Amino acid sequence: MILCSGENLIDFVPSSKDSDSFKACVGGSPLNTAIGLGSLNTTVYFFSRISNDFFGKNIINFLKKNKVDTSLVQKTSDKTTLGFISNKKKPEFSFYANKTADRNLTKYSFNKSIKAKIKLAHFSSISLVLKPGSETYFKMMKDLKKNTLISIDPNIRSSMIENKKKFLKRNNEFLKIADIIKLSDEDFFYLNN
Repeated sequence: MILCSGENLIDFVPSSKDSDSFKACVGGSPLNTAIGLGSLNTTVYFFSRISNDFFGKNIINFLKKNKVDTSLVQKTSDKTTLGFISNKKKPEFSFYANKTADRNLTKYSFNKSIKAKIKLAHFSSISLVLKPGSETYFKMMKDLKKNTLISIDPNIRSSMIENKKKFLKRNNEFLKIADIIKLSDEDFFYLNN
């Protein structure tokens, strides 16, 4: 089985090229990876904290509809993270993630039988940046590394990074654990400039 872990959110994307109105879409880099795997009929679980609010219910329904197992998800009354994407050729991102459900992940627990089934664990994006969740995912990676391939996609959103020097140091710690690293051209440029 494959485990995808990290943020889940509602992305507000422009309705059309010249519009100031937005369409709400379920999103989050690791969630999108889980959806893609589910559409290929792969056994995939999604792990994160998901809100009990209106948006969170839509996220759970969307995952289930796309054949992603949600039995490992932690439910919470914390609000759902929101992201807005600009209507530009080179998009800009704004996230509203203070004290939100996915960001506030502080613990995890998988029983031995689940751990034994995980062949690949994938982590990605803003969940690797925002504390306290990023620290929990780091512990989880180290724990799973013993018997599992670790995949990381930094999917960097520079607007979320307060201190680039600290981010680069921490990112290197994540990458040292990884067996598979996916980098976009934009990620590569950010990490090397």
